[in-house]
Amino acid sequence: MSRPIIPLECLHLIITKIAEEHDTATLARLLQVNRYFCSATLPFLYRDPFLSMSYVYEESAISVDELTWQSTQNLLRLVPSEQCPELLRMMFLEYVPVPDKVDGRNENYGQVWDTSTFGVHSTPRRSKDTYTQPVVDYLSHLRCLEIFSRCSFITDDRLRQAHINHCMETVGPRETLKDDIKHASHRIFFIELDTITIVDAEIRRQLTWTLCNRSTIQVLQIPLSDIRRYLDCVHEFKALYSLNVAVDRDFILPQDGRIQMAMTDKDLEKADERAKMFLAAQEDMVRFVHQHASIHKGVLRAVSTLKFPWASDELNRIPVKTLVRAIKALPPLSNPRTLDNINWLHFIAKAQETNLDSVKFVSYPMGYELVSIERYPPIHRCRAMQSMRLQATTDDVLKWAVEEKKQYEYDIRQGVVPKPLVPLESIDIDFRNETSHTAADDAAYAFSGTLVNLRIEDLYRSGDDYDGPSVAFHFGHRWNLPKLEVLVISSPGNTLHLGSNILGGCKALKEVSLRDSVWDYSPDQIQSWHPAELPCLKGLQLIGTPALSFHPATLQSTASLEVLVMSMPVKDGSNYIPLDNGDTHVEPGSTHTLPQTLWSWDWHLPKLTRLWLGATFAFKFRFQMLQYCPLLEQLQLNISTPETTHTRYLTTSDFTLSLDTSSVEESNSCGTALLHLPALWDFQIKGSWRFQKELLLVLFHEVAPNIERVCMTESTGFHLKDWMDSMEGLKQLVLATCHLTTTMLDLTNAGLTLHVPSAEAHRICHREHQSTSRFTDEERAEGPLFCFESRLCYVRTPVD
Repeated sequence: MSRPIIPLECLHLIITKIAEEHDTATLARLLQVNRYFCSATLPFLYRDPFLSMSYVYEESAISVDELTWQSTQNLLRLVPSEQCPELLRMMFLEYVPVPDKVDGRNENYGQVWDTSTFGVHSTPRRSKDTYTQPVVDYLSHLRCLEIFSRCSFITDDRLRQAHINHCMETVGPRETLKDDIKHASHRIFFIELDTITIVDAEIRRQLTWTLCNRSTIQVLQIPLSDIRRYLDCVHEFKALYSLNVAVDRDFILPQDGRIQMAMTDKDLEKADERAKMFLAAQEDMVRFVHQHASIHKGVLRAVSTLKFPWASDELNRIPVKTLVRAIKALPPLSNPRTLDNINWLHFIAKAQETNLDSVKFVSYPMGYELVSIERYPPIHRCRAMQSMRLQATTDDVLKWAVEEKKQYEYDIRQGVVPKPLVPLESIDIDFRNETSHTAADDAAYAFSGTLVNLRIEDLYRSGDDYDGPSVAFHFGHRWNLPKLEVLVISSPGNTLHLGSNILGGCKALKEVSLRDSVWDYSPDQIQSWHPAELPCLKGLQLIGTPALSFHPATLQSTASLEVLVMSMPVKDGSNYIPLDNGDTHVEPGSTHTLPQTLWSWDWHLPKLTRLWLGATFAFKFRFQMLQYCPLLEQLQLNISTPETTHTRYLTTSDFTLSLDTSSVEESNSCGTALLHLPALWDFQIKGSWRFQKELLLVLFHEVAPNIERVCMTESTGFHLKDWMDSMEGLKQLVLATCHLTTTMLDLTNAGLTLHVPSAEAHRICHREHQSTSRFTDEERAEGPLFCFESRLCYVRTPVD
């Protein structure tokens, strides 16, 4: 009884889904089922084979580089030998014995290869004219060639490097290659590109031309320097719908004046020659597109450019206006759903002809020149737009939206049915120029009824001073965003002066992150915000001026809060904490209370799991507040200051609660009880904290008995024995760090021995302090580990 055969239509649907997920491993296995599955799978696997190599499965016994090498061999074996260039034939189809006179030295790398260990001489050279062809015609399924941005055709394998060196010395090199190596690159970068890099580029150039079936290729990436020979046969590319032109090494020209001064007369002559060739090649590219559009009307749909990885932003690239001139020959975008850096130039080149009714997402491209082609692109025609990323290069970039909103409100007042507004739900605004930042207020006003996510990033800096805030920006006044759930404002180089009621008009907020670069300040310069009601808030991160302005009474309405981060920017590893009338030390037992103009620590945050406080917020923090945070898992407090100007003294009383205000289980005869944090696994306290010796045992055995990570850098008041005694019996402990000054004798007396490092131990000790992930089972098995002033790990000496 024969097995039922899956209908071809069904099999194609299955394979299409697998291909969309880039599951190369499964596609490769389907080739081995039978001829029926093989013939159905080949068009998917070899349509874009070099993309498939990028998604090779991790469990494969063969590396991606080796798989690429073998696949390239399979493709080249289908090319008639007379059409396969000498360089490709030597690199992929033949073993090339290194002559005895060649010592294996790679002059560009400065290393000597021992070629005898690779068996180079053991395999005879194959004939240039004959080699075995694969059974399957892989090449007939090839539709996409984009190898200039994918794969590695020359690996670090020494055998292949030796072959390449031999190739360069015998049949492989061209005068242009030698010229590149000697005169082009090192004059620009002050380094000399090695032979491997140059030959790799030549391989990609020749491989693209050799494998390109001009009648069936659909997606093609070619170097600009090679455009002329493609132009000569443009009429043959009848299926080409996407062309990517790579600006390659032949047109990398020096722009920096200092580099030009270092150039020789020969270099200057070459640069002038290349500049003319570069312009001529650009015109050839434009002609290729226009001729193709004329011969094969409506087939070519996209033209783009790629800059080679080693070409910096200052080096030559195809001007935007030249690309737009080429794109104008193409048909407009067909009902696009997205406008971004991929199709932006195509959009602005054919803006008036493009139907924008289906556009949901708009992202202004990075780079001012891409926006300046048309100062006001017709974004207002995207009536279904839901998300936008915007570069605010001018103050009036959202003028159209503001005018629409004003007209909408006017029509309502007049009793007229208004034109529906754009239903924008998410907007990201990047400020990179010296604008007044009115775009932030414009967005909040124009899309007030629909905005759910608002992200603002200010990357502008005035001058070269990076030590402090550059410019103060004011916005956020009179915001009323009833649907806003996520608010992120970041200004790492400037000062933020946000409206005092910026949070009050956003009652649906769930995530808030506000930060600027203010490090030092005077308390009398800070303007406090109004309290806000935020019942849905889950995450609050305030750094810099927003943290100082925030009104703590807001936290009385945030019962859903899970993460609270409040600090000032850290500079050179230290915080700035203003002096309070010269009194910076709080002695144990003193009745002196820390100055608190607004802050009180009577929060009720039953869902809080992470609390990170720095600078003045950590210095004024009181641990009794945590009695209403039963789910707290991570606590970080940082009061590090230059020259240790602020010290906090901690005793058992700091963790003692009055019974009339607590609901703890254990109490003593004095009517008090200890704070109990059963969920706390991460305790990090940095800066000058002076611990009472007796407090350590209380802290880790009664207050936080399930601790996994302890970091107490700069803490004082105890010795190594006190520290180790407090760690005794902690079953969950994985890592404990404390910068105590110790000797090997101290460590030995404390029962510690140096731990032989393992991968897990290395990960544990180098784990980021800001990490929120729990330790893995493998990491737990290594613990507990103890670290002191160095990164060395110690473990307890086993007791016989």
